[in-house]
Amino acid sequence: MKVDKDSNYKLIFSVQYHPQLGTLIYPYVIELTSLNTLSLTYQKVFSGNADHYDKLSSRQLELIALLDPIMIERLIKAFSPEQKIRPKDYFRKHFDRTQFKQEIRPYIERHIAKLLSSLRSGEDLLYLEDEINPAASRVEITWEFSKVLYHLRRTEFGTRYFATIKYKDERVPFMKVGARLLCNQPAFLLVQDKLLKFYDFVEGNKLAVFLNKKFVIVKPEREREYYGGFVKKLLERSPVYVEGFEIKTEQHQAQAQLVVKGEDQLGIHLHFKYGPHDFSYDPLKFFHVAYSWIDGPSFIKVKSSQQWETSKAKTLLDMGLTYSKDSQFESDDHPIQWLVDNKAQLEQAGFLIRFETDLDYDLNKANISYRAKEEMDWFDLDIEVRVGDIRFPFKNLIPSIRNGKTHYKMPNGLLFHIPEEWFAMGNDLQSFKSKGKGFHVAKYQLEVLQHIQSEKISKFLNRIEEIQDVEPSRDFKGELRPYQKAGLSWLMFLYKNSFGGILADDMGLGKTVQTLAFLQLALELKKVEDNFLLVAPTSLLYNWQSEALRFCPSLKVYIHTGSQRLKRRDLLLEFDLIITSYGLVRNDFELFSEMSFHCLVLDESQYIKNQSAKSTQLINKLESAHRLCLTGTPVENSIKDLWSQMNFLNKGLLKSSRHFEQEYVKPIEKDADKDKADELRKLVHPFVLRRTKK
Repeated sequence: MKVDKDSNYKLIFSVQYHPQLGTLIYPYVIELTSLNTLSLTYQKVFSGNADHYDKLSSRQLELIALLDPIMIERLIKAFSPEQKIRPKDYFRKHFDRTQFKQEIRPYIERHIAKLLSSLRSGEDLLYLEDEINPAASRVEITWEFSKVLYHLRRTEFGTRYFATIKYKDERVPFMKVGARLLCNQPAFLLVQDKLLKFYDFVEGNKLAVFLNKKFVIVKPEREREYYGGFVKKLLERSPVYVEGFEIKTEQHQAQAQLVVKGEDQLGIHLHFKYGPHDFSYDPLKFFHVAYSWIDGPSFIKVKSSQQWETSKAKTLLDMGLTYSKDSQFESDDHPIQWLVDNKAQLEQAGFLIRFETDLDYDLNKANISYRAKEEMDWFDLDIEVRVGDIRFPFKNLIPSIRNGKTHYKMPNGLLFHIPEEWFAMGNDLQSFKSKGKGFHVAKYQLEVLQHIQSEKISKFLNRIEEIQDVEPSRDFKGELRPYQKAGLSWLMFLYKNSFGGILADDMGLGKTVQTLAFLQLALELKKVEDNFLLVAPTSLLYNWQSEALRFCPSLKVYIHTGSQRLKRRDLLLEFDLIITSYGLVRNDFELFSEMSFHCLVLDESQYIKNQSAKSTQLINKLESAHRLCLTGTPVENSIKDLWSQMNFLNKGLLKSSRHFEQEYVKPIEKDADKDKADELRKLVHPFVLRRTKK
């Protein structure tokens, strides 16, 4: 360290100029002479080495830390494509003027502004460097805000534009005297060893124009564009003195308006109507200005009711909007939905709503009504939408929902915004068979039914039995382990609610014994004479027979196999449980198709994963009140394996094979889409029970 920590020293902030980066400020520790003046012995400091100087106060350390991000090495690390590079190599190889103007300089000025805003009036901290001394001359930190007045003088030869600055009512010469703009907004200007600060609405770059010239000349041919753009905005935000043209002042009662604008993306804009004039909201405006050109510039200046306008903006903020820019407010919801939800409150607060779009939206709140007719295994649903006096079936919205559109054109020509919460129901219903104006929905389509606010369906959902602990039948000869009892309870949950499911426990965990315990209970509960059919690979038929005789000796079991197998329906009805193979279901389909089974169980159900296989198609045609699949590998090669099994169990749950391929298989297997995987897992979760040995 060039300055000894035990010596007398002083912290200063040195205003410097960098050839590429412009004005910078860096902290230094300067050693004091015996006369307590600044010497030429100094040390640049930053948070990494400032702790060495233990006489620095905590506030001084905080001020030093504000400038850490703009140390050359830190700046280069933040913006250079190469992380390890010397400063001179960075400026030679990578420094880009466009990036500097758009990113680097604003970044520097944000940190300079934090420091300057933290300095106190009269503090002896800020200095200006020269070629050898970082503290060559002291900068006085002024304690009052300086004022800016812009001047416009128009003659037949054009317009002269310039600015004047006053501090404590005294004019401060700042043109062509080496003044430096330290940062743009808030603006800080260094003039003749004085640091001038300005109110937030003052833009430093408007002052920077005059650092090296006394005025700007606008030629007559450019005046119309100049007055309509730059001058109009200047009159709205800044004090301006004019000569050579007139500015009229008017006062009017104000009306707050919400204007919907946009083409592809709609936005809500806050406007104010003052008499015949329409002005957009801008928190930086002090005046509203209307402009026209009639043989010269014509301005009407309307004093804005700032406090009232601010209260209107606050009302929107309190209602959940956030201010963006250019008078636009944004909502977490779709802007039309927000307007629909808040229309009554907005009207009560005095807002008018109008559209500056090709088509208008109906902002009436939509009502949806459901009529449900309950059948044995399904519901016939009629769903109607009412918007004001307009009624139409929900079915009309399906094409818009399918194509991702958020609106539907009603018969009266107005657009209806489809509420976001309707999309889930619309997406679920789009692949269902339609019946007239409504839909045909199976009772196990719980994810669809839960969207329907029908009293009948609510009663149905409420009477669905939850999983309850179940004890095996007294006629079941065996002991079930705790997890096997849980499996039996789950199987009975499916049975009582007429759902199909997959018992997918690992091999060796007793899928056979759990199934037999379930069939024994189902035998005692069933009120029909229909028997059970269990389909398994040929190699497992006799294993099933022996296990059934061991655990359920009261069950009348028949192995349907061999050349002497029974071929008459009335003879098969004598048995409780028929066990046969996948091949024989195909060969004897005519016999089995004449029967109606109470339970149809598929062992090693991955055998039906190929939806186009003849056996799969025939098994799906068999009639059964309850269906169950057993497999240790519900998904062998692809999640497509799941569709065929679930289609057998709960037809329509996963919709069409094509839909399943596009909606789940491709996103999950090709794109590793975790959200889609979670969505599918949630959809099938009630109908799959899988435990591993671990």
